Amino acid sequence: MTGVRRSVLLAVLAAVLSLGGIAGCKSVSIGAAPRPESSRACEALYAAERCAALLTAAAEQLGIRDSDVESIEIAPAPTLRTDGVLMKRSGGEPIVVLARVRGEIRKASLCAGIPSGPACRDTPIIGISSPVQSGYRDVPCQGEPPDGCATPLPAIEAAAARAARPLRIERVVIPIAKVGRAEVRLGEATLPNGILTVAEADLEDPWPDLVRFSGEELRLEVRSLVADRPAFWNYYDHGWWPGTEPVAVFLVFDARYVEPGATITIRDLVVG
Repeated sequence: MTGVRRSVLLAVLAAVLSLGGIAGCKSVSIGAAPRPESSRACEALYAAERCAALLTAAAEQLGIRDSDVESIEIAPAPTLRTDGVLMKRSGGEPIVVLARVRGEIRKASLCAGIPSGPACRDTPIIGISSPVQSGYRDVPCQGEPPDGCATPLPAIEAAAARAARPLRIERVVIPIAKVGRAEVRLGEATLPNGILTVAEADLEDPWPDLVRFSGEELRLEVRSLVADRPAFWNYYDHGWWPGTEPVAVFLVFDARYVEPGATITIRDLVVG
């Protein structure tokens, strides 16, 4: 073997050894894409309150109890494309939560599209919804408008308006005793001609201590005390009633996590 060929062979062998290409050594792929960043503990990325909200939202999506989740981590964002293709998505990128459940990792994708719910806010809050905030005045139609659409109800009578009695509560503290769905009767009102005009309330603390709720939030439900009257989901469907219609008002919620002593405080409630 000539000196030149021997030198070339030794150089190649040295290069192979430096890359670990000999059998039994670690193989290295030259030019391979770097490994993606590993998942991170939620508290390394978000405030503790948001991590609690993410845990609840993930458990709810997975159909398990909050208490079944041992811990959560946040998966890394997808690697951006490097081939020059412009990628456009509607709405926000999802947050992928990796929930450890009885030692198994389960994945929940949250906050994609148009983000909603406490888990999708830097500072989570929860509110109180009501029928009048959820399409109560939408006009139902059997076909293409205006054909088959509901007609306006008669105006509220002056005598019915004078006789009606709204429910007003300035402030009330409600204990939360256990996990699960609950209904709290807040009181009664009478509506002029059965027309619900206002139903609203606020939480004194929009992210109360010691308790977490379903992403559906809390709801004011107004229920007629007249037998066989339609539910208060739509103004036209519920219809007109002679005189005043008595109703009961409930706060309905699904508590997913509760510690001893948990309470919520409702203020500025008006239903009428």
